[in-house]
Amino acid sequence: MAEDTRAGVLDEHRRITNVLQRIEQWVVDPKTGAGWTGELGGMLEELQGLLKEHFGGEAEAKLFEQTIASAPHLTAQLTKLAKEHSQILAAFRAAFEQAQTLDAAKEQEVRGLQRKVQLALATLRRHESEENEIIMRAYWEDMGGGD
Repeated sequence: MAEDTRAGVLDEHRRITNVLQRIEQWVVDPKTGAGWTGELGGMLEELQGLLKEHFGGEAEAKLFEQTIASAPHLTAQLTKLAKEHSQILAAFRAAFEQAQTLDAAKEQEVRGLQRKVQLALATLRRHESEENEIIMRAYWEDMGGGD
């Protein structure tokens, strides 16, 4: 059973990473034209669905609660990260909505959306990195490897 869970988590992370990479490549050199914003909107919509599932899965699995129970000194950091889930989803939703209504012929608007998406991506990457570090630290301490 644990192997199934692990495989599911790895598959989820692969799918998220794949979409993140596609979005990052897409916004590096934005093109004018409805095709660019339409494609970006589709990828952002896909990412939102994956993130809702990912963040919801963390809550369902009670990962944060379990980590807090074994490492109460990490409570403030984990609480902050849990609150960020809705902010991250809102940032990607705002970018998606902007992509839907953007005049892709206006280079300045395209560049603004490009920056918005890049900021949301950077926030998500930082968030996931902090989460992983905290959970690994708690695991390490629980296994007796910490000070």
